Amino acid sequence: MKFHDFLNYTGLNTNKERFEDWNIPKRKGEIIGRIKSCKKNIVIWGASEGGKRVLKFLQEYGIEPDYFVDIDKNKHGKTVDGIRIFSPSKVGTDDLVVIGSVFQDEIVHYLEKMNVEYIKNIFYILKIDSAVKFNFSILNNHLKELIEVFNLFSDKESRMVFSSYLKYILTTSPLYIRKAKYKQYFHPLVKPEKNDIIVDGGGFDGDTSCLFLREEPDIKKIYSFEPDDKNFSKLVENCKDKKVVPIKMGLWSESNKKLLFKSGFDKGSHVINSKEKGKGVLSISLDDFFENKHLPNLIKMDIEGSELEALKGAKEIIRNNKPKLQICLYHDPTHLFKIPFFLKSIRQDYRFFLGHHTGTIAELVLYTI
Repeated sequence: MKFHDFLNYTGLNTNKERFEDWNIPKRKGEIIGRIKSCKKNIVIWGASEGGKRVLKFLQEYGIEPDYFVDIDKNKHGKTVDGIRIFSPSKVGTDDLVVIGSVFQDEIVHYLEKMNVEYIKNIFYILKIDSAVKFNFSILNNHLKELIEVFNLFSDKESRMVFSSYLKYILTTSPLYIRKAKYKQYFHPLVKPEKNDIIVDGGGFDGDTSCLFLREEPDIKKIYSFEPDDKNFSKLVENCKDKKVVPIKMGLWSESNKKLLFKSGFDKGSHVINSKEKGKGVLSISLDDFFENKHLPNLIKMDIEGSELEALKGAKEIIRNNKPKLQICLYHDPTHLFKIPFFLKSIRQDYRFFLGHHTGTIAELVLYTI
């Protein structure tokens, strides 16, 4: 079965001619050429960090946008680098919109409805969207595994999310994104509950741990692992509740290993290979950490590509205690199948669900119970 046939099989009509490897320099040239030759107003949608990066990119090529638009009313009338911000209601058919917002799926649906011309794939060009890792060749080479994973999901919605996600990667069209109707980490069957002991892998600044406690105050304890110095300080500052235990270590398949870590990237701080320069952080496996503690019954992981190694370090907990799992799959294309296969090899009785929680490639979460 060819790859586009697989996507058709999943219930999505596809156009195989649009499936191709991403050639960033070529695409960049095409986009710049299209914008420069356009006789319309150049508009950046999004006046936050994404929009500012788009502005910088355009200015590097001598393109000065006419204005910004943003849904945030508090920004209207203000400026970014001297360029005024307006309400999205100002956008019309005389504009070419360059999308600089993570809500690109909602924006594209709106622009399509209004028949407004737009640039859809600027995040790929700027490498903000890590979908550049998920190209046609990688996915096509693992077609067999992807079909197997598709068949592992326990409901139709998860299968549609999976196939929609792949089509988004291959076409770069946010129109195919299928976002979850529930809040991230609150799948109807896989969520924090009363008396849970939780692992928050990738504690960042405490945002998820605090959210868990707001939504379910009767959680017993949250162990929040965050190796980045700056993030850890914010975690300690933001999570004053004694139920949250901050731990400044990196989750891995073995303990007491010195991991090279690239810090200072906020949410994007991550383990790196030996060829790069980074700071050493100490690792811990969850099996070792919980050796003399009550075992967790919910494990959440968003640890920038280290999820599979960290799960290997929780093998005995998973086998013996069968915790609920919330594992991010979007950092590495092979994790789309390697992580579900690994979990299935430990416990055959796990049920798999999938949720996508942003308008970009990020925050694709595997939920298991």
